[in-house]
Formats: sequence, structure tokens, C-alpha cells
Amino acid sequence: MHTKKKNFIKVLRSTDWKITLLTYFVAILFVFPVFWVFLMSLKNSVDSFAIPPKLIFKPVLENFIKVFQNNFFVENYKNSFLLAISSTVLSLLIGIPAAYAITRFRFRGRELLSFWILVTRMAPASALVVAFFMILNRLRLIDTFVGLNLVYMSFNIGYIIWMVRGFILSVPIECEEAATVDGCTPYGIFWNITLPMCIPGIVSVGIQAFIFAWNEFLYALILTRTNWKTAPIAVLSYITSEGIMWGELAAASILIVLPVLVLAICIQKYIVSGLTMGAVKS
Repeated sequence: MHTKKKNFIKVLRSTDWKITLLTYFVAILFVFPVFWVFLMSLKNSVDSFAIPPKLIFKPVLENFIKVFQNNFFVENYKNSFLLAISSTVLSLLIGIPAAYAITRFRFRGRELLSFWILVTRMAPASALVVAFFMILNRLRLIDTFVGLNLVYMSFNIGYIIWMVRGFILSVPIECEEAATVDGCTPYGIFWNITLPMCIPGIVSVGIQAFIFAWNEFLYALILTRTNWKTAPIAVLSYITSEGIMWGELAAASILIVLPVLVLAICIQKYIVSGLTMGAVKS
């Protein structure tokens, strides 16, 4: 028995380095394109098209300066921030109480309502864009902050409700029952007991909702004209009939990736704990 245990430990240790090596390989595979775009954003036009590609060169900030001098990109960059932040905050304010109500309260049609909330995430964006266009056009909300905000909230609220529901289920019901015995109201239980215990999961979901809104392309392309185009749409301005401005395109792409990257690094501990929080119960 002792020999078998030693053999098992040897096999386990021999597979550890293979898994680690595979993990690093996959990580490099995903990070390398972003790293290459970052290098291109720091190259001048001569170094960008050098063959073979230059890994050692004199970095320049010319491309970033040109991007910041482009008023069209700067305005759309601001639009993306406003839309992503507002739609995420409003979706959380609506989605979290709704998730608690669906999870803890008993009412007729609860299971059907949960199913329909999940269905809203199944339809692809291309299947809904025409319907959204017709609705917003009738309401005169095309190319407006309110119209695009409502669209972003429509696909973020369902996701938030379904994910937060899993986090609430991971909170022991005994804690809420004990608070009820002590005379706490349903609102007090939600605000003082359940919500604090779900903070890591809520932060994780909020970041993902922000990323969905920040990276959204199709709705911003179809449902806007000039006033409320977003940063992903502004990147297209560097693809012209005369050619592709690779340096400015790379710099603009890095600026779009940067806010999400910084946000994820700053609160990564909440992301990890939040993603694992609802994994036990469902």
C-alpha cells in the first residue's frame, strides 16, 4: 500500500509540470497578439513594416499623440465610458434586488420567469438589432444616450440576475432565518446579511457587465449616427480608402483595452473569489 501511494505521488508530480507548461503556453497564446499590437503602437511607420519584424527599436509616442489629437476618437472614447458605467450601475441596481426576489420569495410563475430571463441571453445580437432599431426609431431614441443605454441594460440585466442568483443561493439560508427571528425585515436581511456576503460575486459580475458594454460593437454601429458612437466604432476611422493607418490603429486598440485591463488588475481578488462563489450551489 505504501509503495502504491509513492507511485501515485510520483505520477501526480510528473503531471504538475506538464499542466504548468500547458497553462503558460495557453496564456502566451492569448497575450501575444495584445503584446504585438502594443509593440506596433510604439513603432514608427518604417519599423512597423520592416521585414523581418523588429523586436528591438526606438519607441515613439507619435501614434498615441495622433490618436489624442483625433477629436472623433476622443469623443467616442468618452461616450464608451459614460455608456459602460451608467448601464452597468443601473443594471446592478435593478438586477441585484430582482435576483434576490426570484431566489428567496415564493410566487406564482417564478420558475417560468427565471427561464425567460435566461432566454434573453440566448438570442444573438444580430437577431435583435432590427427589433431594437424599430423600437428606438419609433420612440425617437436613435443616436441618443438614453436609447443606447436601455439597449445595453437589456442584455446586462438578464445576465446579472442569473449570475447573482447563484451567489445568493450560496449564502446559507440559516443566516437569513436567524435574522428573521431577531426581528429583521426582508429589506434589512437583504441589505445587511445577503448583500455583504455576495460582494465578491457582485463585483465580478459588474466587471463582466462593464466589459460587455465597453466592447459592444453591433448595436453601437446600427443604433447611432454621429453623436453617440463608441470607441470600438471610432477605431474604424483608421481604416480608410487610402489604406490602413496601422500605428494609430494599434494605439487606439491599446487605449480601448487599457481601462478593462487596469480594472481587472486592481480588483482581481474579487474576480477570482466571485467566479468561484456560486460554483457549489445552483
